[in-house]
Amino acid sequence: MTACSDLIYDGECPPQQLEVNFVWSDDQRPDGMTVWFFSTDANGSDYRFDIASATGGKVSLPVGNYSMLTVNNDARNVTFIHEDSFEAYTASVVNEDDTWKTADGSEALVTPPGMLWATTIGAGSVSVEGASYGYITDSERIWCHPEEICARYHVEVRSVNNLKSAKAVQSALSGLSATVNVREHSLSDTDIAERFALKTDGANALTGDLLTFGKKRDDPTHNYLVMRFRMSDGSIHEVTTDVTDQIVNAPDPMNVDIIIDCITLPDTGEKPPIPGEGLDVTVGDWTDIEIYV
Repeated sequence: MTACSDLIYDGECPPQQLEVNFVWSDDQRPDGMTVWFFSTDANGSDYRFDIASATGGKVSLPVGNYSMLTVNNDARNVTFIHEDSFEAYTASVVNEDDTWKTADGSEALVTPPGMLWATTIGAGSVSVEGASYGYITDSERIWCHPEEICARYHVEVRSVNNLKSAKAVQSALSGLSATVNVREHSLSDTDIAERFALKTDGANALTGDLLTFGKKRDDPTHNYLVMRFRMSDGSIHEVTTDVTDQIVNAPDPMNVDIIIDCITLPDTGEKPPIPGEGLDVTVGDWTDIEIYV
């Protein structure tokens, strides 16, 4: 073993050059990763490295003891809070100063987060021999296996009667968590509604997908799926469905299927509305999603 006394570096051990490598379970991966090393020594410092590659890169660290956390640095609509703490490091959806009313009250209306991948190593050390963590000792490489911490929700609306009369639809799902603790994957009590796109899947069906941090298990807030249809006569027809049971009882909370079967829209014909007439102001600034039938 090489001791610091064998090296000439102002009386201290020099920074150690290490390679951080990321191993992915599928073909989908981010453009780059942020790597944090949080010192667990009494007078140690924390270090951040932004790596512009999904495969990995080099870092330089002083000898010491650390906790390590990695997250992708290209996630859309995500901000991070408590970045000075390994235990409290938290991802949050970006607040857009918009609100959404449900039977449970008002919630912030946001755009869903992009996919978030993360890795944590609770205890490790860096010496002149290399990095040691878990069952690995004195290695020049740190291997990370990032996991997805955003859930995938798939929405399917079957048997939509008179869909031919709808010219656009806007949709949102309420009762979702606004934040996730990256280390523990725990969710907050703060509820939000996420807007997402629906598209036609055949003559009388709609499908859509969204990413979300998920729903906290003991959160009593209901999950309402709201669809607002702009009809051919310019009127707005709203359909609200309580989908809480489907989310809470999903076999895999990270992959949730929400199915709504048989809804009926008013038959307003297929003629488009007169320009400038009939649109309800409750639509607000949402972007219409055209339905081609």
